[in-house]
Amino acid sequence: MSLIDDFGSLYLASRLERLSENLKKNAILIFKEHFSDIKYKWYPPLYTIHIKSIISVVELANELSYAHPTIIETLKEMEHEKLIQSAVDKTDNRRRMLTLTPKGKRMILKILPLTKSFEKAVIDLLQSKHHLLKSIEAVESKLKKENFFDRVNRVIKQSK
Repeated sequence: MSLIDDFGSLYLASRLERLSENLKKNAILIFKEHFSDIKYKWYPPLYTIHIKSIISVVELANELSYAHPTIIETLKEMEHEKLIQSAVDKTDNRRRMLTLTPKGKRMILKILPLTKSFEKAVIDLLQSKHHLLKSIEAVESKLKKENFFDRVNRVIKQSK
């Protein structure tokens, strides 16, 4: 046990980050073991583009909740590897539209069976009476209505 564990809800962000890092670290290892030619960080954009068929850079960043610089760096790598291609939107010159290349389509077909394994393993992890995903969704919904900064300041004002 660590102090993070002992303090429970006080360290919610740290605990979620620790959980996320653990899952991500293991996902990276799984990808290294099964796919020597793809980085794990390419998987979320690749899968999203596969599902959407065509998507703008901004829409992709929003779908994945990635910061714009992060998505741009990842997309440059993917374009360099010829997994995706981009074209200027015919209706708006400021937008770049993304699609999979034939190589990207072959790669996602290779990855899809692993996606099902990921999904089954996550469902197994979530089998508990606490309904983690529902709790996270509820917290996210509340934070959309009032962000954490405002909530803490409200509590501070109420306690004075």
